[in-house]
Amino acid sequence: MTEKLRILITGFGPFPGAPFNPTMPLVKRLTQLRRPAFADVELIGHIFHVTYATVDRELPELIARMADRPPLPEVRRILKENKVAIEKKAGNP
Repeated sequence: MTEKLRILITGFGPFPGAPFNPTMPLVKRLTQLRRPAFADVELIGHIFHVTYATVDRELPELIARMADRPPLPEVRRILKENKVAIEKKAGNP
């Protein structure tokens, strides 16, 4: 039996100056999807608090959980453009 594909979906809590970050409910919704195409997929969601210390502490733990899995895109909210984007590679827009 082959191992289930595991997908990590991450988002962030509210950024300073923004009372709400839509990635929070989006991550929750995406990890609750039940579709035939995802029958053999484990969806794991994680919301980071918006601090370097939190990401520095939690990201290595998440990477360890996802050992031997390729990195996946991050859902980001781009404030100045008022849209949500899917990153192909982590970085600041």
